[in-house]
Amino acid sequence: MVALRIALLAVTALAAQVELEKRISVPSVDLTSNSTRVPKAIITSKNGANVTISGLALPGYDAYLGIPFAEPPDRSYGGGFIAGAASTYISGPMIQYGVDTKRPFILVAMNYRLGILGWGYGKDVAQNKAGNLGIRDQILALEFVRDHISAFGGDPAKVTLFGQSAGAISTSIIMLNQTQNLFRGAIMQSGAQSTAPITNTSTGWNAPYNNTAQNAGCMAPNTTNLGNLTTWQCLKRIPADTLMAAAAKTKASLQYSLPYIWAPSVDGDIVPESPWKMLQEGRFSRVPFITGNVRDEGTGTLPTWLNSSIPLSFAFGLLQPQVSNPSSFLKVLAAYPNVTALGSPYGTGNETFGLDPIFKQAASIVGDEAFQSRRRYFIRQANKFNFTRTWSYEFRGETPGAPPYTGRRGMMNYWINFAYYLDPNGNMTHNPHVNTTNTTVTYAKGNWKNPAVRQKKGQDGKKDGAQKDKGGKHALERTVWRPHAFPENKNAMLFAPGNLTMIQDDYREQQMQVFDGPEMAKDLNYRRGIL
Repeated sequence: MVALRIALLAVTALAAQVELEKRISVPSVDLTSNSTRVPKAIITSKNGANVTISGLALPGYDAYLGIPFAEPPDRSYGGGFIAGAASTYISGPMIQYGVDTKRPFILVAMNYRLGILGWGYGKDVAQNKAGNLGIRDQILALEFVRDHISAFGGDPAKVTLFGQSAGAISTSIIMLNQTQNLFRGAIMQSGAQSTAPITNTSTGWNAPYNNTAQNAGCMAPNTTNLGNLTTWQCLKRIPADTLMAAAAKTKASLQYSLPYIWAPSVDGDIVPESPWKMLQEGRFSRVPFITGNVRDEGTGTLPTWLNSSIPLSFAFGLLQPQVSNPSSFLKVLAAYPNVTALGSPYGTGNETFGLDPIFKQAASIVGDEAFQSRRRYFIRQANKFNFTRTWSYEFRGETPGAPPYTGRRGMMNYWINFAYYLDPNGNMTHNPHVNTTNTTVTYAKGNWKNPAVRQKKGQDGKKDGAQKDKGGKHALERTVWRPHAFPENKNAMLFAPGNLTMIQDDYREQQMQVFDGPEMAKDLNYRRGIL
């Protein structure tokens, strides 16, 4: 038994648990410079000591990051760097499942600044080194876990960073730091470094910054709050709710309603250069990782009012912080024609769900351009530099009545195994009954115990919990999740209703090739400013 529990950290994080005869006492933790002005929460740690946490929580301003949903959402797109709450990822069922299967872990969910407070663009933001403050908050949270998780029964050497959507993007960006030592593994759901088009802090999205400043009365023609201050000083001094209302008004306008106008940027520090270029050169942290997408990423990111009266080139242009070459979009349209049966949601034929057929075309483009192709680029670049402790997946949802091991329980098993062993299959090197050359394996015989797969029926009649019967009469079949090792293979796990199946990550391969290459990468702001 390990001495400490692993930690699963959510942007969210996992940490392995152990019993300590004597735990570190942390009588108080003050995260603010003026703790008398912010609320405090007092909790009791495992050694009985009270721990006071001081800080400011802004409901609705915290990215969707972290732990898998107890039941996957119908929209994969999280907070988009402007909304969400850490409480969304306090997954009681997953925590209990870890306990029931004798793999307990500590779950830590972090809040951090969102919107203009955490992800500003513009000359003022760059000059005041205020870009990527959201990532700085995340790094601070990771440092807190490293320094204090042992007081809560966690092992600082066994932290897994977990992110979904904006959280996955953030996690992947932190992984660009080759020397980071804050976590030993990462799980990224629906996001990679350039999912949100990224450009230089000083040159990208200046217009939304100016618009927000005007809405806040800090820039001409609206100088209500400006006085003798500079625009930056004014924005810092006005009440937070005034600033957030001004930012919300900006985001509500048509031209800024679609894009990531507040998002990670190339600031020369946290993100030193274009992520596209850094991955091209193999500059990333060599920590094992899982990365994947849901099948229809684009459907949850686009407004339903899209129709043929609005040129796709217009909508597509709104997504980019700097204007792309028109010829690039023509290449994209050639690869993704307006054929309803080929659009997203995939596999739905000519059904349009009451929407204009152009919606399915646009959803296919955005889903592949922003999510699928960026994940594929990341994992293949990692493999190119001989790092193959990488796993990929596609999630197609859960069907009521399907066996639980094919849905959320199956995914939780893999996720917890990864947090414990840095391998979603668990500690298979010591399992005498596993032939990893086969696609599926049955855990049924002998005394070897893998609580992730040997289960008993609980009171609800569902298979759940650790199997104590050494004969293994309640054995389950599990698919061995093989690593992705491009170009030798393109292995990916398909989480589909009714089964778990290994597939090749080559769907729409030819279409997605349109998003590769240096010129397209530049036009799509994967590598803006890098010639």
